[in-house]
Amino acid sequence: MKYSSTPKVATKGFSLIELLVGMVIGLFLLLGLSTYFVQNKQTFAYQKSQVNQQEHERILSNLMGRSLRQAGFAPATTDRLTGQELSFPAVGAYGSGQFVAGTQSTHDVTVNGQAAAVTYPNDTLSVRYVGDPSLARCNGTVPATGVLVADTVSVDGVQFICDTDGVAQTPLFGGVNVPVTQQMRVLGMAVTYGVDTDNDSSVDAVVRAGGVTDWTQVRIVELEIHFQSGSRLPQATSLVIALENSIGVDVI
Repeated sequence: MKYSSTPKVATKGFSLIELLVGMVIGLFLLLGLSTYFVQNKQTFAYQKSQVNQQEHERILSNLMGRSLRQAGFAPATTDRLTGQELSFPAVGAYGSGQFVAGTQSTHDVTVNGQAAAVTYPNDTLSVRYVGDPSLARCNGTVPATGVLVADTVSVDGVQFICDTDGVAQTPLFGGVNVPVTQQMRVLGMAVTYGVDTDNDSSVDAVVRAGGVTDWTQVRIVELEIHFQSGSRLPQATSLVIALENSIGVDVI
């Protein structure tokens, strides 16, 4: 019988303890990567919500700035030169010569991320002007030429709404029919009026709708819009609009 002279080499695998230690280390690494991924995802969603809100603020500024500055516009006809009363007769809630109107109220809105409803201003703002092909209504359409029209803007806790002549509601933006991280909610709107009480072409009182005694004396309006974009905390943005036509200078 022959015996091999080559020495046997002992083979050894991982012990149970070594495997457990490796698994623990791997779990810690995976936990770190998962935390990093979640944080980056949340940061991206937050930044996207911020960009979304800024974009809607620009839309609001452009659309509302142009639409509301048209308040009191009328072609330079004999009626317009004679007085605003002829171009803007008393109709419905408007008095003679009046082309700005508003209401003041509040409503409760359930905000994303908060258990209880929060009270927000729920004002409305309406303006009248005579239609012209160069003008655009608050919903983006062109008003009928030479026809006295009225636009009203309001919010419902979710959407920013444009009413044309009190009949058609057109949501301009806002909604909850998308994931929470993509939602743009319009929570409330407060309107403040700069009033020229002594008719010297300068504002000497700043009031809400309940404090306006003569709407023909309104010279400036300020809209404070409360937004919530995605899961971000609610924020407010302001838009100040001078009503150039209120002093008899037609500006489009």
